[in-house]
Amino acid sequence: MSAEVAGVRYPAIILAVLLASSATAQADGQDRLVVYGGFGSGAGGMYGKLGKDFDSNIVRSTLHGGVRIGEVSLSWNLTMGMLGSNNPPLHGRDLLSLAFGPNARYTFGWPNDVAQLYVRGGFHRVWWWGSDKVSRTCEQTGSCTAGFYQESPAYAGFAARMGIGMQITPPMPRRRDPYMHFALDLGYQLMNMKLITDRQTGHMITASIQIAFGGGRKGLRR
Repeated sequence: MSAEVAGVRYPAIILAVLLASSATAQADGQDRLVVYGGFGSGAGGMYGKLGKDFDSNIVRSTLHGGVRIGEVSLSWNLTMGMLGSNNPPLHGRDLLSLAFGPNARYTFGWPNDVAQLYVRGGFHRVWWWGSDKVSRTCEQTGSCTAGFYQESPAYAGFAARMGIGMQITPPMPRRRDPYMHFALDLGYQLMNMKLITDRQTGHMITASIQIAFGGGRKGLRR
């Protein structure tokens, strides 16, 4: 199976399973519906073929927002970071990384547990931009007949994301109450990026801390 097919299929399977679990929880009358938004910060290391050209996202910041229904959370994430280059003549010294896409999370344990383990999966569109001017040859890009020219690097691709972590959710004693969760997350990304004219794959290991605030309504049963 190609990396591109796997990158689309596996997050879709995870998302379908989590949605089915959410529907079961609602049928049992145990749902809690909350809407939240938050932020996170962490770091990541690059490995594989992409790891030969790029180092790591030294600092990664994430904005996210979504809904939680029972033990399932569905959100949209926007992640920004700085990517170090191991080949400055070809890619410049540093690049800005940006990723945007959906994420699904399922927490394990009783609904009223303050600390719960979770698994997550998602699919993100990824962009990398460099501010340094680098030389491109006509042979590299095929956009000219002979010679070379200068441009700022701009690459695009996708990442299939998955991870595990622990989520701390303080109790909501009333039917309507403010909501907050705090999470420690360890993640993995399978990345496929188009660099100049060729596609390359890579792997990224991430660690982050996240916090979210919101509000919602508890279900009829605890």
